[in-house]
Amino acid sequence: MKSKFIMIASSKGGVGKSTAALGIARGLCRMGKRVLVADLDFGNACLDILLGVQDSIICTLQDAVTGKGSVADALVKIPVTAEKKKRRGARGKKPFSEAGELWLLPSSVGGAGCVAGFEGESAFTDDGVCSALTEAAEAADAEYVIIDTGAGVNSAVGAAAAIADTALVVSGHMPVALRSAQTTVARLSSYGVGDIRLLINSFDASGVIDDRRKGLFSVIDESGAALAGVIPYDYGLLLTHEGIASPGGEAEGAFLNIARRLCGESVPVFEGIKRIRKLKKKIYQ
Repeated sequence: MKSKFIMIASSKGGVGKSTAALGIARGLCRMGKRVLVADLDFGNACLDILLGVQDSIICTLQDAVTGKGSVADALVKIPVTAEKKKRRGARGKKPFSEAGELWLLPSSVGGAGCVAGFEGESAFTDDGVCSALTEAAEAADAEYVIIDTGAGVNSAVGAAAAIADTALVVSGHMPVALRSAQTTVARLSSYGVGDIRLLINSFDASGVIDDRRKGLFSVIDESGAALAGVIPYDYGLLLTHEGIASPGGEAEGAFLNIARRLCGESVPVFEGIKRIRKLKKKIYQ
């Protein structure tokens, strides 16, 4: 089985790439898919912390690429559970009730692939990273591989672009993030990535109504990419990552919508998000 590789990218930090990577991965798991999430944010790797498995890491992607360890030793299986209550899909789609599988390929913070000239850097090539990702996908029997990359121009972006079937460019709703999204789309296009889509994170619907933020159509036009999905601002998502609250809320539903689209389903932008759906045309400026 050939895995589908999906990279998460933005040249700006702090827009929620890691949050998006995990949210989409969990959405796919809710659909019963086998998912590998790979941390290629070499400057600020954090997926192990967000998943609560930082004390279980004995080997990393860098170790596997440079020959200091194996991909099998680096993989960490993340516990997932089936939903207690069946959730019916839209328009008669089958309910989501079976949990899939979730694996993590962690990364070291700093080191090879992050700082030029670091010891072992010569062995840390795009081909080496791609080979490790492919091997990890096979070992996990993953249907989908979600690749989290760091901000700015770095070796991770080039490696991910070389293997990605789809790139999701994450943007916040503020002007500086939108400009960064436009730059990222152009850069990924120059790398030869064919399927590039926009993911708008922390969408401020109230700000659009008050004319403080651009409407949805304006954001899409400015980015230069087709829309993959919109994640409404959800403070509960931050609390979930910090272990303070249980998963749920509008953001989780939005990530599930994106996961369904990645699987080929046609899903309305704000499916299941009643608060925003009520606004209708007011936010599509």
